[in-house]
Amino acid sequence: MYYVGFDIGSSSIHVAVIDEEGKLKYVKESIPHFGVPLKRLPEIWESIKPELDGEILSTSFTGIGAQLFNKVFPELLFDYESVTIPKGASFLEPNVSYVFHIGAKDSYFLRLGHLKEKVNLLEWSANSKCGGGSGILVEKQLKRLYLKNDSEFFQIDDYSRKIELMKKIYAQAEDECCDSIRFDTRTKRRCSKALFSCKIVFYSS
Repeated sequence: MYYVGFDIGSSSIHVAVIDEEGKLKYVKESIPHFGVPLKRLPEIWESIKPELDGEILSTSFTGIGAQLFNKVFPELLFDYESVTIPKGASFLEPNVSYVFHIGAKDSYFLRLGHLKEKVNLLEWSANSKCGGGSGILVEKQLKRLYLKNDSEFFQIDDYSRKIELMKKIYAQAEDECCDSIRFDTRTKRRCSKALFSCKIVFYSS
């Protein structure tokens, strides 16, 4: 018997499965949803089932991308990240005191206290600067810089093609940035367009 948790972020979906004893049984790598998480969920669900040898008792959701799910599905279990992140961190490390969560859109700092088996949120703050976790901003910036017409990206129906295209763009930007960093600025070498155009995002994070 298993419990499945979905974290629907602003750019990706994360999944974890625990058993009745609270042991972590399965974690799936992050899956980009490109703004349409409901389209990705059935595929993810089908990929999870073969990994489990028992019945799924319940599912629950968190994350900014799932905030309105329970408006459509009233019985759906949902909680905010300010609740699920402290619980999840304490599940992995029972004595955790500080948590830094860097998401694609938001970043959080949390200070936790423990009273027997209960987790108490003593202090928390979220990003106040543009960029936050920066994932969404970087993704948009790279599409703008490396695609001649970024609107074409949204016209691609094949999800796997979108994934491959984004991997290619990220790799290209990473190569350019690494090449630029290897050289001393005194060489006057032209900085890569990704590093130059995104530096305010990288530095603010």
